This record gives sequence, structure tokens and C-alpha cells, in this order.
Amino acid sequence: MSHINLGLGEIDLPRSRLGNLVSPDARSYSNAAGLPELRQHIAQQTGFNLENVTLTTGASMALAAILASLETRKSLLLPRPYYPAYPSLAHYLGYATKFYSVHECEELKIEKIMTQLDQDVSAILLNSPGNPVGNLIDDQTVLAIADLALAYRAPVILDAVYRNFSPYREHPLPLHENLIIVDSFSKRYGMPGERLGYVMALEERIEMIRRAHWAMTMSPPIAAQKCAIQLITDQTSIWLDQQNHLEQNRILTREILLNLTGLKIQLPKAGPFMWIDYDLPSVPSTLLSEFILASEGVSVHAGTMFGDQGSTLRVNISVSKDTLTRGIEGIARAILKTRELS
Repeated sequence: MSHINLGLGEIDLPRSRLGNLVSPDARSYSNAAGLPELRQHIAQQTGFNLENVTLTTGASMALAAILASLETRKSLLLPRPYYPAYPSLAHYLGYATKFYSVHECEELKIEKIMTQLDQDVSAILLNSPGNPVGNLIDDQTVLAIADLALAYRAPVILDAVYRNFSPYREHPLPLHENLIIVDSFSKRYGMPGERLGYVMALEERIEMIRRAHWAMTMSPPIAAQKCAIQLITDQTSIWLDQQNHLEQNRILTREILLNLTGLKIQLPKAGPFMWIDYDLPSVPSTLLSEFILASEGVSVHAGTMFGDQGSTLRVNISVSKDTLTRGIEGIARAILKTRELS
């Protein structure tokens, strides 16, 4: 017997010209957890089971669904400098915030986490590779923090959307009862506009996250999932090309800035960003970023966006060599002009 669906609100009326503009893949909803075929691909890559994976409408919505699914809403322990969405999500979902510091060239010490951890902490958020500073947390440390936090009933949320740009890209973390892993197709395959992320955790936790995600945004976009299925089969060459390109860009950025400005520049451990300390305490980073844009036509992000009050800028280095060279030389010229004027 054929199936006629008169329950779900999928509009299937004559489309005339609209029908040529909308992809056939975008004309239906996905199921709540996402297409099984794509979830199976992810499960095979990570060594998890299908039931340990749920797809989301981007990684930020994955984080929102995780936070909405937690048993208690007291405080979140976040890194600083941080991805700006972290404290924003905490605020909108009713959490207080506490912070631990991260640096591009320092390994995260477990003591930094443990000194802040108490019964009021509902969850710990780790970001590796880190945005904005490019810090890297080794897998043993992640698992050790998950073990220690278990006594406080505080799950560890690992934001790993830039893991592809790290030495750990081919070594998936094992499933841990107190660990929730967030990843995304946006960064890995250069498809941020498609808004497709995923969460990996124990099956019981995945079910709670899936329900929270459904309540907030229903199903993940099906057209993006179909696109991801095609891309995921050719991942190895893409990963290696990206990693090699980024490594060359890190070195190029450091050389230009050292030669033109004499700044102290440390190469980030991983990720697509460079964190620059321009060492002009009298010049706020917002003011300098505006000056760089006005004088050189180069857009960068001020460190204050990420909770840092020092003389810092975040620069995206995941661009072509020519674009990066012109952009970094423009940043260097602007910094030199600012020094002369200060």
C-alpha cells in the first residue's frame, strides 16, 4: 500500500517558477536525528554507533540544544578568550558563567579546571583547537577532565569544530560517559551557509539533546545533509590539503609580521586563526581594528569580541596565499602607523 502523508506540513502545491529555484532535496523535512546514511558515515569515522550521533542545525545550535538539555542550569565553566557565542548562549539559557584562561602556546593544565570546579558548575566547555587563540588540548587531558568532573555531575562539552585542522584529525576520541562532542561540516568542508553540525555522546544523552534540538529548530536541513553525504566520501585528501595550506600560511603570517613590525608572534598550535598581540596598551583593539579597515581595507576582529581586554587581534589565515600576504602586510602597515601616532 502506498503511503500518503497528510500530517506533516510539507507544502507540495504547484510551484510554477519557484519550482526551478528550490532544490528537490530542500522540499521535505529530515527526521529529528538526521539522515541515517550520514549519521552512519560519521559513526564509522569515529568508531561510535549510529545511536551515538545526532545531526543539528549548525554547531552553535548543537551547543544550544546541549545546554537546554542539562538537568541543572547553574553556571558554565568557559575558556577565555572565548568564541563569542559561548557567553551569549549561557546568558539566554539562564546560566551564570565562570572562566578559565587559555593561551596559544600553553598546554591546558587540569588544575586550572579543578580549581574552578564546584557543585554549582553544570558543565565544562572545552574548545580544541581553540577559537580564537589556536590552543590545543590533547585527548588524554580531555578524558582526564571528563573523569574528574564526573564526581561533580558536570558533563564536559568538547567543541571540536576545528579538529580537522589539528594533529588529532585522524584519531577520534573514544566514547566517554561524561563527554559530549560537538563537530560541524561548516569548517571541515567550507559550507557554513548550509548550517549543519552534529553531536556525539552516549545514547541516553543524545536522546535528550535531540529532543531539545527538535523543540528549538525541528530537524537539521536535509539539503545540507545530502550535500554532506557526497563530500564525506572524499575526506582524506581534503584534510591533508587544508592542513598543509594552513601550516604554510602560519609561517608566512609570522614572517611578515616579524619582519615589518618586530612583534612577538607565536604560532598557534592548530586551527585557522592567528592571535596577534600588538603591544600598544593605549590603543584599544576595537579602535585598531577599525583603523586597519579604514586605512588598509582589511577586516580583522578585535580581541575584546572574545573577552580579552589586552592589545590583541584575531586574524583568519585560512585564505589564499595572495590574499593573506596582502592582508597581513596591510595589518603590519596599520600597526606601524599607529605606533608612530601613539
